[in-house]
Amino acid sequence: MPDDWISKPHIRISREEVRTGKKRSRQPPLKMGPKKEPSQSGIELIQQFEEIVKHHTRGTKVLSKEDIFFILHTEKPVSYEEGVLDRLGVRFSLQSDENSAVVSLASDATQKFRDMLRSYAEASTLKSYIDNVNSLSLADFERLSPDLREWLNTAGASEFVADIEMLPNLGEECYSMLKNSIVSFLQEQECELFGSRIREAAASIRAKLKPQTARIIAEGADSIWQIKKAPDISIGKPQRFEIRGLSEPKPPDSEAKAICVLDTGIDPVHPYLKSVLVHSVDLTGENSPNDIDGHGTFVAGLAAYGDLENRTDPKASAHIVSAKILKNGPDNFPNLEGRIEDAVRRFHTEAKIFNLSIMYLEPCDVSKPTEIAYTLDKLSHDYSVLFTVSTGNVEDELSDLVMRKPYPEYFSEKCCRIYCGAEASATVTIGGVAHKDSDLSIAKKNEPSPFTRRGELDGKVRAKPDIVSWAGNVEHCKNGPTNIRENGDLDIISLALSPGTLAKGIGTSYSAPAVANMLAKLSREYPEADASLLKALLIHFARWPEEHARLRASQDLKKVLYGKGVPDFFRCAYSTESSATYILEDSVRYDNVAVVPIYVPRKMKNIYGDKIMRMTLVYDPPVDRGVTGYSLVDLDFRLYKQMKLQRNWDNIYRRRWDNVKTDVFRWQKSGWGKEWSILIIPRIRFKNRIPDIENGEQKFALVVTLEDPSKKQNIYDAIINERKKITIKPLTAYPQSVRKLKPY
Repeated sequence: MPDDWISKPHIRISREEVRTGKKRSRQPPLKMGPKKEPSQSGIELIQQFEEIVKHHTRGTKVLSKEDIFFILHTEKPVSYEEGVLDRLGVRFSLQSDENSAVVSLASDATQKFRDMLRSYAEASTLKSYIDNVNSLSLADFERLSPDLREWLNTAGASEFVADIEMLPNLGEECYSMLKNSIVSFLQEQECELFGSRIREAAASIRAKLKPQTARIIAEGADSIWQIKKAPDISIGKPQRFEIRGLSEPKPPDSEAKAICVLDTGIDPVHPYLKSVLVHSVDLTGENSPNDIDGHGTFVAGLAAYGDLENRTDPKASAHIVSAKILKNGPDNFPNLEGRIEDAVRRFHTEAKIFNLSIMYLEPCDVSKPTEIAYTLDKLSHDYSVLFTVSTGNVEDELSDLVMRKPYPEYFSEKCCRIYCGAEASATVTIGGVAHKDSDLSIAKKNEPSPFTRRGELDGKVRAKPDIVSWAGNVEHCKNGPTNIRENGDLDIISLALSPGTLAKGIGTSYSAPAVANMLAKLSREYPEADASLLKALLIHFARWPEEHARLRASQDLKKVLYGKGVPDFFRCAYSTESSATYILEDSVRYDNVAVVPIYVPRKMKNIYGDKIMRMTLVYDPPVDRGVTGYSLVDLDFRLYKQMKLQRNWDNIYRRRWDNVKTDVFRWQKSGWGKEWSILIIPRIRFKNRIPDIENGEQKFALVVTLEDPSKKQNIYDAIINERKKITIKPLTAYPQSVRKLKPY
């Protein structure tokens, strides 16, 4: 802790202080197009449906018992047409855009659907909901992933291992039937099968396919969502080096929290790990939880100690639970999702923080989360745990990228997107920055590590990575056939395999456990904090380093390289006299609005220039891979000063459907010694995808900091001394415009 740091605990807002009330329901605006007569609309719908049935019964179908799939185009946004879909007797699967959805209809229900459309055409009955349907069309979309399609068009395309993903939201019974049919077809084609996964909302099959077989399935099975190459995994092996006089480590205090390391196992006899290891389990079927690769041991060292480079008095600050999810040696196409689920089920009561520095080596689209990302989000929501996940490394492509474009411009290329798993919404996704530099290093200190990966440049859903931490650096070569080289002096230092040595390595694999260590220490300071509050504190106090402003890159590129910045433990854990932080963990019903009182002390009046209020809202919404935007619940906040809406925002990160929202409010006049209000406003869609919607509520964490940039005013003590003197107004005292808000 800095010598001049006067630490104070953050100020908790109790749930009893929060006021809630009904919000006004919001009807989406109708898109007014040319209106057709019901009879004419009905005739057109019948004709469109007959074309769909004709397509379904064509002779090239791979699956004979498959339901009929088609796209239903609606007058209003699909999420508001749930009642229409139900009454039409179709099953919603996938939102193809705001006003259309892929739906399915059981083959034996086609006549009933025809009769319904005919009734509408001839007698205008059922008008109240069929009239909201604009048209029906074939579920004709590209089922081969872009990368696979490009590869199949090359001359060298041969047999490959593929993941065959079915459309989401079809239900376990339907998936079982589809799986059996697809497996039978693959066996007829003499394809090697590696396994399958079925759950209520998703299903997939892994098999070795010939290019022609992949095209036949894509063209002949309407229930297939996407066929893609099965992702592989590659992890670095840290380089061991001897250090004489390695000092005796100190074990963590009994109050220290545990981190579950999901990796290649751990060296259980390493002197720096023996005293911190709580459990070690193998989930790969190898029957040995021990690490002979070195990656897991290196990661565990950083998770337990945080920093081993400055090791004059090494003391662990976290216990370790090791879950081995990757075998030593070749483990081709492992089922990471199943192994991670097993680990969380076993250890969620012992560890709140789970570190994952192993991911699938495929760049992903943040707006369309992968199966592993969906798994991480479901586990986070169901078990209230927090994953720290690295963005992944640019490896084989790095040399070519550095030769083609200058640093950091090359990060704009598609191959630099984050790997599968890092796009999960509830995780803390961590990129890399260099903590050292040299005359030849590509990055300067605190600039993005040359090999880190980035989030979506044009992303409209979620901002990733969330934060960055130390990952190492590389250099330009003076001479030689390659243009980059590693220099061990620029690496991260952690633990090597026995006998009790250290190792050096680079990679975002090592930035993630360092952040996990910080979260474990933060959880010790606030033991009652749930995953959302820990994540909110971490992100709220992350800051861009000075090098961010000097980096020669666009603001958009900087955001997806740095995220919200570099976190600082002391700011995360403590307020100061000039920077007072409120924290709140609560929940709001889906049909309510929550009013959170924030007292702004009179001392703020004495601040010259801008007064600053920073806000961070974090929540773990239910998610659905078949829905545009992925999240089924959105929360946002509004600020009221003495019941008047404030609008002077910096608008840093306020994306709809992002479950992390941060912003900064600046003002100069009035409002001190008064109660302000932050309103938390839910927006819900696809209600039939949320269990117990009538009684449902969304948990959230809110962090708000009042800040004196000059550091002269004791804001903290003023709040403590004066806050309880202010009467919190009941919700009925607020104007109707505040109590009955539209979500947007």
